[in-house]
Amino acid sequence: MDSNDPVDRAINHPVGQVTEALLRWWYCSVLEDKRGLPDEIDPIFTRLCDSRVSVYRHARVLLAAHAVTLFRVDSEWTKRNLLPHFNWQRLAAEASAAWEGFLWSPRLYPPLFEFIKPAFLDTAKHYAELGDAGRQYAALLTFAALEPRETFTTDELKAATEALPEAGRQEAVQTLVVALEGAGEQRVEYWRNRVVPYWRSIWPKSREHRTPALAETFARLCIAAREAFPEALDELRP
Repeated sequence: MDSNDPVDRAINHPVGQVTEALLRWWYCSVLEDKRGLPDEIDPIFTRLCDSRVSVYRHARVLLAAHAVTLFRVDSEWTKRNLLPHFNWQRLAAEASAAWEGFLWSPRLYPPLFEFIKPAFLDTAKHYAELGDAGRQYAALLTFAALEPRETFTTDELKAATEALPEAGRQEAVQTLVVALEGAGEQRVEYWRNRVVPYWRSIWPKSREHRTPALAETFARLCIAAREAFPEALDELRP
């Protein structure tokens, strides 16, 4: 199958299919935090993480998609063998494949992000290299800013958001719309306690970031605020 999507290529390649079969077999066993990888698959997964073998990249894409589970079960193995592939400074092609795999079904798991935080923030500068997965990255970055944890500082999240291209920033605002709409009857509280702090502390305010496309998305955000529409309009009018 000819595809520009690393995940599509991985699940249709024999190496990826074997990796997926091993993951399914593993998931049928007892999964417990800190239990460690089974002896049957530890050496296989370790070998598949060898970046010197390019065809094994199909396996690494799928392993990256399961990075949270791998980290919870065997953090030392994951830190040693899988997480280095997320580093853009190491090899961009490997990092792009790893992040596209992870962003297939992303989760903000703080213990994992403590180790991949620099690579995650650096990914904002490589938005175009992620293809369609760039949208998931922008959304994940925005959710990380909306639900503040000790993992990221405000300055780090602001710098990463500013590094996004216009398409990424537009996706970030759309994520605000979705989050606000999902708040249901708590929209006003969510607007005041989550969106307003994001707007004031994270969103870049320079004139170059004021475009018609973004203005339209911000208009939808004001509408999503419902009862808080007047204060939303006042806040976002600039």
